[in-house]
This record gives sequence, structure tokens and C-alpha cells, in this order.
Amino acid sequence: MPPTLPEFLNMPFEEGLQNFVERDPQLADSAEELRQKYSEGQVFGATLAMQDVILERIQQVFTTALAEGKTSAEAEAAILEAGESFAANYAENIFRTNLNTAYTDGRIEQSKKMPGVVGFEFSPIGDSVTRDHHEELRGMRAAFDDRIWDRWKTPLEYNCRCILISISAQEAQRKKNALDENNELRRFHPKLGFDFSDSEVEQLAKRSNAERPGELPIFVDER
Repeated sequence: MPPTLPEFLNMPFEEGLQNFVERDPQLADSAEELRQKYSEGQVFGATLAMQDVILERIQQVFTTALAEGKTSAEAEAAILEAGESFAANYAENIFRTNLNTAYTDGRIEQSKKMPGVVGFEFSPIGDSVTRDHHEELRGMRAAFDDRIWDRWKTPLEYNCRCILISISAQEAQRKKNALDENNELRRFHPKLGFDFSDSEVEQLAKRSNAERPGELPIFVDER
């Protein structure tokens, strides 16, 4: 499961926390416009247009919840209280998408400062509601500075609960052929093998996307 707020606060980096609480709320005239703003790394979560004051209120709720170490359920309840028009699943969508985005961005920033981290491995939750094209990426790994993560970092789309797991140099050394001659982590996918191309992983995701056949996940498509 994705981390609860207390777990998030106890993670060994500050970047994710700062990323989460400093997101700038933005307003858009349509869900499509707002989604585009999100893909550009600017929007503070949402799938529908809202009044700016409500968005600011949501950010205040998030900040307070983080400071008080509340659980995700408690944070979602607080969001519902901030606006009667929110549905429970909408509150969860906003919370989970932003928490996962902040978590991933923080972990990527952390890896730049830690020479012991050589890369990431894509890890979906793997329960009954995990989307097929997310599960299909299980076990995909690459160096932390590989361009593959520019497009395939989590979340892949709204309410995505997949995460990137850090791979240390020691872990990589225990994996057969995982490192190249420069001791850098090679790209690997259980179905695509080593050194797969950008187009190969995109085709794999498209083929397994039952919700939108032949298409990439929403955020990936717009990055």
C-alpha cells in the first residue's frame, strides 16, 4: 500500500515533504486543461475545475495533516470537511496522486545526493485493483538518472499507487549482469530483457492497457 502520512514523515529525505506542501494550486476551465498543467509539473492535484479558494483550502488541509502526522483516512476526511461538493473517492484521488508524486520526486532528488543509490525498480501494488498496464511494468529497473524515469516515474496516472524502489550498489552487484562495464545499472525488464529501448516499453504498456487500448497511461503520454 502507499505510505501513510506518519510513514511519509519518517522517510529519510526532506525533498518529498517539501514537494508535497509547496505545490501551487492552479485553476483550469476543464479537466483536460488541468491534466495538461499537471503533466507540466505545476498543478496541485485535481481532476475537475474548482474555485481557487477551494484549492487553497485543500493545500492548507494537507499542510496541517502533514504537520500533525495524520493518517491518509484522516486527511481525506478533513478534505471532505473543507468542501461539501467533494466526494470521498475524489478526496482520495487528490490525496493519493499528490502524495505519490511528492514521494517519487523526493526519492529522485535524494538519489542525486547519495552515491550508494544506483537506480530504481518499478513496483506496482499488485492487488485486485492494480491496472494491467501498471502490473506489466513490475520489475523494470534502470539507473536513477536514466531518461526512462522522465516518462515512467510514478504516478503514471490519477490514483496510481505504484512506487519506485531504490536499488543500492550492493543489491545491483548481487544481480547477474545488472551492471555494465562502468558499474552503472543496466536497463532491465523481466519480459524485455536487458537494455530495452524506450519504444519497447511503450509498446508493452500500450498492449496491456485494457482501460484505454493502444494508449499510454495519461501522465506518461503527456510528459
